[in-house]
Amino acid sequence: MNLDLAYRSLVLKVAGSPQVEALIRRRARGLVRRYVAGESLEEALRAAEALEGEGVHAILEAVVKPLHGQLRGPGQPLHQQA
Repeated sequence: MNLDLAYRSLVLKVAGSPQVEALIRRRARGLVRRYVAGESLEEALRAAEALEGEGVHAILEAVVKPLHGQLRGPGQPLHQQA
């Protein structure tokens, strides 16, 4: 059995679990708040505007959930061009 494939399958299964998502949201909120501007576009824009008011420039990037088991890394396009 290919251990990489087994590990990937396990990670994708756990990542799709609503219970795991709820647990991570509760436990990691303080740590994530420093790096994530918000869970919605409106929250992120408000946070960016507040930073701009303090003279800090912000760059926002949408982080999306994986589609069809494919993970998207930073800087990768949301849709692959044909």
